[in-house]
Amino acid sequence: MGDQVPEGPPGSIVEGSGVAIGRTGSRIVVEVDDTRTVEVAPGITYQERFQGTIGVDLCPDAEGVVEVTVDVRGEGTATVDGVAVSSQVTVSGTVTARVDESAQVADTTFDLTTGYASQGGVDASGKPPPSSFTEVHTTATVASGGSTEGDATVVRSSSQADPSRAMQVTQSAIDVVAELVRQALGKAESVWQNGGCVSLEVLEAPGRVEPGSEHPVNAEVHHVFEGKDLDLPVRATLGAGGESVSPGEARGVPARFTYVAPSEDGARATLVLETRSRRGADRETIEIEVGGGWRAEGGGDGITITGTIGDLAAPFQLQGQFEGGSATLSYSPAGEEGGTFTYQGGGSGVTVSGSGTYTVTENPDGTRTISGTADGCVKGISGSCRTTHNVITLYPE
Repeated sequence: MGDQVPEGPPGSIVEGSGVAIGRTGSRIVVEVDDTRTVEVAPGITYQERFQGTIGVDLCPDAEGVVEVTVDVRGEGTATVDGVAVSSQVTVSGTVTARVDESAQVADTTFDLTTGYASQGGVDASGKPPPSSFTEVHTTATVASGGSTEGDATVVRSSSQADPSRAMQVTQSAIDVVAELVRQALGKAESVWQNGGCVSLEVLEAPGRVEPGSEHPVNAEVHHVFEGKDLDLPVRATLGAGGESVSPGEARGVPARFTYVAPSEDGARATLVLETRSRRGADRETIEIEVGGGWRAEGGGDGITITGTIGDLAAPFQLQGQFEGGSATLSYSPAGEEGGTFTYQGGGSGVTVSGSGTYTVTENPDGTRTISGTADGCVKGISGSCRTTHNVITLYPE
């Protein structure tokens, strides 16, 4: 994943220093402690300390909706035509973000209630004016391109209040909150666009293939928090050196594709699978090598194993030699990382057989290692059954 928000509460913030962002489960929490100086109109300047919280759903729902809750208050002083006035402003409500099929925020809708109270200063007679209070309800929709449509309405106001000035102050407070909401949504978006909400899992894909060969590629999309498979589109694209992959987009549980390798021996291809929708995005890159295969050398417990392997994701056989006899080892991969195997053979009048499991690991020098464990017996000899281990090194050809 990309720019992620670590699990845990918001970190401590120095008084008045700004914001701290934390994550608890599927929710992002922003703690606000930020001092701003804002000129709301000519001759009217406010210095406000904003404190509170903004909560954001980490993942869009099935309709691509992300809910944001806002509870922020500001306290400070205003300079109105040179006169100091104490002020308090509150902003609370919800913001709804809508995510499009590209997993990007298409628009945000604000539904906020703001309150503004002021007290202090000295009027022309030398007496302080009475305190006042105004409550404003604001709705606005902001599109991804920046265009805004909305409305602000005074819900109630004291007789001493100046509603027009209150509207100016509350709009400035909403501008501050909107900036913080965009910051929180940006953090959430970086999570849901990079596998934090939907996870793409490759179930079957080739690694090293024969020239011109055809291979299935299967992948599933899971929801990280809901714990279920999702029937979402998965797109497949090839980098340089690939032949073809079809279809270009599939969906289902799993989504199925067919990869055809180029005819040139030694080619390398990159296959990219990506899911992107209103629920989030993720991608996986598969590296494919064409031709060459592997030369196998190794053994264990009295047996020497050799042979060649064209594709570790397809069934293959190796040959084993032991004192007085030989055996054929048949491998059934569950993928390039391992699977099951059986062996059968004999010599000097006896037969041997067994079965087990194996794993394949990559080594820093470009080789790979097959590690196998099997249970087997010598037919007709009591007490001959035992567990054996072998290690085989694969060298690129």
